[in-house]
Amino acid sequence: MQATGSTEQITLVFPIFEAVMPGEDSYESSAYPYPALKVQSQSESREISVLTLENAFIKAQWAPSLGGRMVSCFDKCAGQERISPMRTIQTARGDGLQGGVTVELNGHPRLNDLGPVDAAQLDAEDAAGFILAETAAGTELSWHQWVRLTDDSPVIEYEIRVFNRSRRASTSLPTLRIPGGLAIDDGWEVSAGVARSRIHPTELGPQATATLFARLHPIDADADSYRSGRRATVTFSRLGWKVYALADEPTPATILISTVPPDSETTGQTFEANVTLSSATALFLSRAELPPGAAEIAIRGANGEWWLSPPAPHRSAPDWSSVREWPNDAEPASYLNDPVLGHVAAIRLADMAFGQQDWVGLDAALDRALGSNAENPLAWWRRAARERIAGGEDAGAALPNAHYLAPLEPLLRAEAFLNQSPEMGPEPSPLVQPLQ
Repeated sequence: MQATGSTEQITLVFPIFEAVMPGEDSYESSAYPYPALKVQSQSESREISVLTLENAFIKAQWAPSLGGRMVSCFDKCAGQERISPMRTIQTARGDGLQGGVTVELNGHPRLNDLGPVDAAQLDAEDAAGFILAETAAGTELSWHQWVRLTDDSPVIEYEIRVFNRSRRASTSLPTLRIPGGLAIDDGWEVSAGVARSRIHPTELGPQATATLFARLHPIDADADSYRSGRRATVTFSRLGWKVYALADEPTPATILISTVPPDSETTGQTFEANVTLSSATALFLSRAELPPGAAEIAIRGANGEWWLSPPAPHRSAPDWSSVREWPNDAEPASYLNDPVLGHVAAIRLADMAFGQQDWVGLDAALDRALGSNAENPLAWWRRAARERIAGGEDAGAALPNAHYLAPLEPLLRAEAFLNQSPEMGPEPSPLVQPLQ
């Protein structure tokens, strides 16, 4: 079955929330600028729109009206739903809901966790997918999330790109809330349902972008733990180990199981077994079938490729402690050669030149800004605005670069509208009298 993307209507049961507005006695100041939420004792069924990705292995659904979270992941191979119903929790807005796969900030729900986010269908030849995006209130961050599903795998591919719109470093960085019925690749560390990238920076510099990649797929929700590799995942429980292959067709592979030595004077052993693995059926190894002292597992494909590599030391996150806040009284030109703040200085010089209509200075500052950080979508937006004002053949040439980096950025929509030729607009309605 070819992977497909569509929009559907589903019915979910929600508790009823009362909105508490700013100025009321029970308002939570941490909810600003949103209303605080207070859960009521009643629940009701509501119909919502969801974005659906489906292939022969899974059917997954995201709700743009609920913060862009994944609300359903049906495992067709097992015939089971892998996401449990949402439950009530305490958040910065008072009461809230937790459930599904959702983008959080440092393991805490976003203020707009239950509100609408922007969404669009992904135009790709090799996969079905969607884009979800939000400018996160109170954080000076904006994020885009790409979700993709290919024809021949139960793996959902995530790409999260977060942009710091401010002139100071931010410690509010994205994490993923993962339910027990889904596994995430070994590039992420999961604790209490919160997944953090192992190469996650501790801070995001001013006007900087961080891009995180993740691969998710269904597993048994009752597993005690799991380890995930490039093409296979193994879950561990008191009953035994279960091997999930991420290959479409049945494929030969070799399982290597290492044992813990019984005492310090002997060494452990490694046992090998040739098996055939596929995504359609998980391979279960009961405790009775495992060698005594079995501790680690690795899986190697017939071509020698590691599907699940032997355990390796954790990679440490880069040290971003040198990232500084932009000095309020600083002269931008004096920071142009600073390795961290040089890009911010060039952006500030561009904004100053724009206000003074210094077009030569604006062009020079934008060249420098894009030369030091070509992943800043707002720098490309500034270039597009400059091209629009200058007119000529180059008008709008920078917009594709900005849209590639942040397709749903609100400023880019406004710029695209301003770049539109009057001849491209719709004809006026014949039922409305023209303005005089």
